[in-house]
Parts: sequence; C-alpha cells; structure tokens
Amino acid sequence: MKKFTPFYKYDAEMAKFDYDEISFEKCVRFIDKRYPAQCKTWWPSFFPAAIGFLTSGTLDDPNIMTISSMAVMCRDPLLIGMPVYWDAKMKSGRYSMELINKNKEFCCCIPFISDEMSFACQVCGTYSGRDKNINKFQEAKLTPLPSKKISSPIIKECPLNIECTLKDKIALGCHTWIIGTVEAIHLNKDIVDAGAYLFWKSLPEYIKK
Repeated sequence: MKKFTPFYKYDAEMAKFDYDEISFEKCVRFIDKRYPAQCKTWWPSFFPAAIGFLTSGTLDDPNIMTISSMAVMCRDPLLIGMPVYWDAKMKSGRYSMELINKNKEFCCCIPFISDEMSFACQVCGTYSGRDKNINKFQEAKLTPLPSKKISSPIIKECPLNIECTLKDKIALGCHTWIIGTVEAIHLNKDIVDAGAYLFWKSLPEYIKK
C-alpha cells in the first residue's frame, strides 16, 4: 500500500516543461491537438488538490477569488475542475460564477507557499468582486497580466497559471462543480531554466493562523 505524503516529486524527465514561447518571464505551453501525443512529458498531467486563485472577467475589469480546492480531472483532454459556491436553482452565489457563466472562461492560478500569498488568499477570499469600492488585486498585492487564449488574466506573482474555457458545470447543491478545458499553461521561466521541481504541500501546512 502506498504511504501518504504531502510531497509529490517527479523525476527530471517527467518534470521537464515543454513550452512554445516566453511571455512576461513565463514559459507558455499551448494545449492543442499536439497534446498529449507530441508532449515529451506528462507534466502537469495530475496534481493533488491545491488552494489557489480563480480569475475571471477581463484584463480591463478583472475579478479574483480564492479557491480552496482545484484538481486536474483528465489528461486527454486536459481538464481542471473545482467547486464554486453557486446555487443553480436560485441562480445566486459567487460573483466569479456570474462572470464564468457569462464569458465561459477562467484562469486557475497556483501560488507559492509564503506569508505574502497566505495574506493574498485571505484578502481574495474575504471581499466580493461586486464591491467596486475595493480593488482586490491591489489589496492582495497581485498583478493581473494578459492571457494568451482567453480574456481572464493570469497573475504575475503565481508561478503556475492555467488558462481554461468552460466545458461543463455540475450542480451539486449549494456549490457547482465547474470543469474547464485547458487552453494554455504558464510556468515561471526561472523554474524551467533551473530545472527545478514543484512540490505540492497539503492544505493544512499552507494556511497560517
């Protein structure tokens, strides 16, 4: 039986990132008909559920919220899923879901584990994008950058950004599970250049009181 560990490490070949171009110091891999057949590695085929940010809207009018869990659901096609508070019967819930319902796209942004990112997660999980008196990006000290395939922004401070178009929604009750088709992946260039490993840590170790 496999032992549980909060750390996940791929070997050098599996962890190598195959990319198409560089933008804002991030290496970009487009997920198109070449993937996965012509992709030299499995990365990032699967990763454990991770806390992070969900961006929606546009670069000119961006929205951001904290997501407590997101995970890769399928490798081919490459799909990501996560729960968002949204009551399908009442048609009410998170402002992010309103924007996703409208624009059919979003971006998953996975942060480093740090005090600064813990603070950003708290800010983006506290305020609503409906309150136009608060700029959550500014309050959280995060920077929106243009995506390649969608209108929703990536986040400069996040080492991993995943552009998605909405594939499906599953009404679960108070929450709706959204499924996104991955269109492009952005990984920090310094990580790629260094041949560095990404370690996924369990949620309890991430949250600070």
